[in-house]
Amino acid sequence: MRNKQSGLTLIELMVALVLSALLLLGLIQTFEANKRSNNLQLAFSRVQESGRIATEIVASDIRMADYWGCQPDPGSINDLLDHSDPDYSAGDYDWLTRDAVTMDNDVAAGTTVGTKTVLAGTDVLTLTTSVDSCGGAGRMASMQAANLKVSDTCDLTLGQVVMVTNCSAGELFTVTNFNACSSGRCTLVHNSGSVGVAGSVDNASHSFSSTYGSDSRVLTPVKKTYFIANDTGGIPSLYVKVGTASAVQLVAGIEDMQFTLGEDTDDDNEVNKITTSTTGVDMNKVMSIRVQFQVRDEQFINSSDSDGLLRKTFTSTSTIRNRII
Repeated sequence: MRNKQSGLTLIELMVALVLSALLLLGLIQTFEANKRSNNLQLAFSRVQESGRIATEIVASDIRMADYWGCQPDPGSINDLLDHSDPDYSAGDYDWLTRDAVTMDNDVAAGTTVGTKTVLAGTDVLTLTTSVDSCGGAGRMASMQAANLKVSDTCDLTLGQVVMVTNCSAGELFTVTNFNACSSGRCTLVHNSGSVGVAGSVDNASHSFSSTYGSDSRVLTPVKKTYFIANDTGGIPSLYVKVGTASAVQLVAGIEDMQFTLGEDTDDDNEVNKITTSTTGVDMNKVMSIRVQFQVRDEQFINSSDSDGLLRKTFTSTSTIRNRII
């Protein structure tokens, strides 16, 4: 007769438990490995995206630096701004000084840009250029006394410093009013005296040195300073300060920024000197700039670095196009 099994012996139960434990351990290890791999891929993606965005932003502005419209000679610009105004700063209107590229190398601890403290040992880059206030579509229509007729496509505000140029001469002044728009035209006013806007520079005069017609452009100076500072959470980030506005955080996780300058020392439109320092460099002859970012992810992935964070270096070289003849 066949005997029916009525249970498991203690030995059989222990063997089953051991086999189950080994199987469960294998599953847990597989899960942990997949989790670590997924976290690593996410960290790589975040670092890659941060590095790409930071590089594209800075490289784009480097390429567009030193654009002053069709006004080649600062001596032919009629400066109507009131230099005695406490808000006047020649460095903000670089049609006059042409300091289009400046760099502070390996800044000391405590260096500030606006209200932000720059991370010691990083570089600070300031780029100045100009943009067409009318988006390339707006043209001068007529001028009379302190009033100009311009296209209604122009993006102008009260207290803004602009320059009107016709390629042979230019007028630098502050907008004191922008109104009376009709039939595709608006009135741009540049009266002398107080503008009435905090932080704006007054006009010392409203008298132009030349006549400007439909071939003229209205240009606005743009000054950007790029630097590295900690955000409110203590994370190092790329910041930009535009003009007199407050600095704005662009990309988090950027813990270092270094620049290498390519200088044309013999005026042949070719770089023949590479340096990471501004010492002995004529910044007006810098033809290219290489930017190097060190980017990190904030998630712990137990990397080879002491803090377990993933890091990657991004490098890009850009030519200052407006300096190429």
